[in-house]
Amino acid sequence: MTPEPGNFITQPLYRLSSPLFYLMGIFAVALGYISGQTPMVWIQLQQVKKYKLGSEEVSRFLETNDFSILHLNANTGLLLMLCMFIGAWLGYLFFLRLSKIPLLKTITLRIQFDWSRYLFGFGVWMLLTILVEIIFYINKPEIYHWRFDADNFIILLLIGISLVPVQAALEEVFFRGFVLQGLFATSKKIGLSLLISTLFFSMVHSMNPEIEKYGFWTMQVYYLGAGLFLAFLGLADNGLELSMGIHAATNVFGSVLLKYEGSVLQTQTLVEQKLVNPWPMIFTFYLSAAIMWWLCSKKYGFSLSRALEVKKSKDEPIIS
Repeated sequence: MTPEPGNFITQPLYRLSSPLFYLMGIFAVALGYISGQTPMVWIQLQQVKKYKLGSEEVSRFLETNDFSILHLNANTGLLLMLCMFIGAWLGYLFFLRLSKIPLLKTITLRIQFDWSRYLFGFGVWMLLTILVEIIFYINKPEIYHWRFDADNFIILLLIGISLVPVQAALEEVFFRGFVLQGLFATSKKIGLSLLISTLFFSMVHSMNPEIEKYGFWTMQVYYLGAGLFLAFLGLADNGLELSMGIHAATNVFGSVLLKYEGSVLQTQTLVEQKLVNPWPMIFTFYLSAAIMWWLCSKKYGFSLSRALEVKKSKDEPIIS
C-alpha cells in the first residue's frame, strides 16, 4: 500500500489555521472523556448508597479500580471504564467533523488504513508478550494463579476483542497522531514535539493505580519508554497502524489473559500474577520493543534516522 508524498507527522495532509484549533481538539477529547465517566459515577453512587459503603471502601476502590468493592462484576466495571474512551472518541470525531478533517489523515499517510500492518503489530507483539510470560512462569511458577471461570471469561473475551482495541486506538490516534502533528506544526521541531507528546502521555497515565503501588518514577520509566517507542514507530512508518496493533495487543493481554497486582485493569483474567518487582517486566518491555522494531524495519523497510530528517515544508506556517 503506497503512501502519499509527505510525512505523516511533519507534513500531514491537512492544515489547521492556528494552534488554537489543536487546543480545541484536545479540549473536545477531554470533554468527551469526562462525559463518558457519567455512567460509572452514577452507578458508583448507587452502589455506595445501596450497600452503605463508607469513605474507606470508596477510597480503596479509587486507588485500585477493584469493582468488587462496590459489589459489581469485573466485566461490568470494565465496560464502565471503556465508556470514558467511547466518550473521548465521540468528542474527537465531533471536532474532526466541525474542522472538516478526515479521520484517516490523523492516523496514516497511506490512502487507506493498512489492516495488514495493524494485524502484524498485534500478532507479533502478542506473541512476544506471551513468550516473555512463559519464561517468567518457568522461572517463578509460584507467583502465577490460574482463575478460569467460563461464564465470566467468555463475556470478558468478547469485551476484550471488540472494545479494548477501540480504547487503545483512541490513545494512539490522539497522542501519537493529532497531538504530535499539532506540536510539530506549531514548533517545527520534531525532537521537542516527540518529547512533549510523550510526557503528556506519561503524565495522563500517572493517575493509574500501579503508580501508587510501584512508585511514580519506576512506572514512568515504562510509560516514557512505551510512549517514545510507539511515537518513533509511527513517525518512521508514516502511520499508526503498527502502533495501534501493538497497543491493542498490550491492553487485550492485560485485560483478558493476565493481570498483575496494581494493574489499572482489574478484570477476571485467565491468570493473575503476584508481581513484586516491576523491573523485570520493564526490562523485558524494552527488549521486546527492540526486537519488534527490528522485525518491523526489516519487513517494511523504514528507518528512524531517515524519518528524523525533517525537511522544510513548502506550506505556509500554521501560525496565522
